[in-house]
Amino acid sequence: PLPWHIQAGNSGTCAYMIWTALSCLNSFVTRLVWKDHARNIAPVWCDIVPSKIIIGVSVGIPASVLCISRRLYTLTAVR
Repeated sequence: PLPWHIQAGNSGTCAYMIWTALSCLNSFVTRLVWKDHARNIAPVWCDIVPSKIIIGVSVGIPASVLCISRRLYTLTAVR
């Protein structure tokens, strides 16, 4: 569906898909790092990457939803 939305110019939907994918990738890698133990085997990953992704996702997903809502409003508004 991402190529369809890119062709249609749905930037909010594309951004939502990308931010959601980044969030899922972050969770997946974090689960792999701490699969069966609490030993920190990837300290750089733990300190830098997840915190930056979480901050980006916490801003990116609401902004994407705002873009989607604005586009739906412009499509359905009666003039």
